[in-house]
Amino acid sequence: GLSDTLKYVLYESDKQFLPLSSEIEHLENMTMLECLRFSEPPKITVKILGDTNGIMIPSLLLTPLLENSFKWMDNRNRWITIDVSISDENVLIVIGNSRAKLQKTKEYNEKKGGLGLVRLQERLKMLYPNQDEPLLIIQDKRPKEFYVYLKIPYITAA
Repeated sequence: GLSDTLKYVLYESDKQFLPLSSEIEHLENMTMLECLRFSEPPKITVKILGDTNGIMIPSLLLTPLLENSFKWMDNRNRWITIDVSISDENVLIVIGNSRAKLQKTKEYNEKKGGLGLVRLQERLKMLYPNQDEPLLIIQDKRPKEFYVYLKIPYITAA
């Protein structure tokens, strides 16, 4: 719950890399807290393919992706998917959410912000300076769905 989320952010965020399993648990805690805002919580689906044991990724890298999903989710059709796939060298995290038809309204312009994904892109460039292909891909062409794909190399715990 809230205390676990606060402890995680306060005591673990200073570490450069954290276990993927801890990051997933943090997402689950954040999701539980976010869902308290709704009388009818969104449908949340989490799928993990592969063994997370010993897999380390940069700390708090997934947080802005989940925050973005809740921020832009369609309130009439609430759903979020979190898919994690582990391959030989990379972790692929795909987070998707429903979204309402985007309209250039006053509300849209006020809500826009957009710093979370921009800051994440900047952080990825610092963490992986020699990466040729994009690590974060935003798929926003579907009218009622939004997906972000984060594919990053991982390290293994010693």
